Amino acid sequence: MTILCRLKKHLGIIQMMKFRILYISLTMLLVSCSVGPAEYASHKSSEGNEAQRVEILSESAFLVTIRHNQSGEKKAMSYSFEKCKSIGRKSVYENTLRQYGSDIISTWKCVELGSL
Repeated sequence: MTILCRLKKHLGIIQMMKFRILYISLTMLLVSCSVGPAEYASHKSSEGNEAQRVEILSESAFLVTIRHNQSGEKKAMSYSFEKCKSIGRKSVYENTLRQYGSDIISTWKCVELGSL
């Protein structure tokens, strides 16, 4: 009789632990979904947040190379558009290279408006 009571008590503890793990997992899932990824910066605003990493690697008169993470993609695109617009040209996407981790290197070329 004591073995059955111990087994019943032991199974109760295991089920309670499973319930707690499930509860914690669901809570973490719901909280992470409500926070979500960083919002993109608009083309009119150069402001971003700390999750939007953008770094200018090289910049010449008609070419700009930018390293950014996935969240900073539109901010990098916006920078290249504004740079080319300031010299009266159109920004054209050249290529992308992936680095280790989540960072991406994008190259943008400024071309004359009539040559498109």
